[in-house]
Amino acid sequence: MRYTITTTLLFAALAQSGLALADKHGSGMDHSTMQMQGEAMQMQTHMAHGTVNSIDMPHGKFNVTHGPIESLGWPAMTMDFTAKDPAMLKHLKLGQKVKFGIVKEAPKKFVVTEVTPAK
Repeated sequence: MRYTITTTLLFAALAQSGLALADKHGSGMDHSTMQMQGEAMQMQTHMAHGTVNSIDMPHGKFNVTHGPIESLGWPAMTMDFTAKDPAMLKHLKLGQKVKFGIVKEAPKKFVVTEVTPAK
């Protein structure tokens, strides 16, 4: 019985100290801005330059070989992108050099919000 009471008191003391540490660790943090910061990062437009390889108007996609996109930490590569508005793809031509903006809409979901001929 004495062992049970001692063990119970020990666990209660450890639990209480853990709560105190957790409370102290979180103090001074402004949690109200954390979600807004995440949303702002998600809505940031990342600019890139590349060459159009193919255009899939029915699906609103195009394939482009682009240079490194430093703001995303991406190396140069060839990939498909979905256009936020498929109408923006109407003026593209195969082999055309373009400048385009990418926005992260969700984890692992990036869409092109603008595309213009590169100068």
